[in-house]
Amino acid sequence: MPHDTTRLHHVGHIVEDLAEASALYGRLGFVVPPPSCPAMPRSEGGAPEPFGAANTHADFPDSFLELATRVKAGDTARLPADTRLVPLEAPAEVLPLLVERIGETSANSR
Repeated sequence: MPHDTTRLHHVGHIVEDLAEASALYGRLGFVVPPPSCPAMPRSEGGAPEPFGAANTHADFPDSFLELATRVKAGDTARLPADTRLVPLEAPAEVLPLLVERIGETSANSR
């Protein structure tokens, strides 16, 4: 029987403390860039807030290890200081559903 799977694209490591995990992989010799995290207002007219999941990576020659953490509402102080916020925009009529769905998806990454 032929095998369709020829390689693993990447592996995810879900962590509680992204700063601590990044430092650990740095001590192991990996170059770990600053993490990224989506940010958007949770309600129309609000200030953008980080939410969903923040992530960074440690590269291998043909793959990478993804370091990711769930970002809960009001819990953004746990993000590393150098986290790059990626602003997202959504029409007002879909904003509540989008925030809810992204929250549900990131909640599954425990």
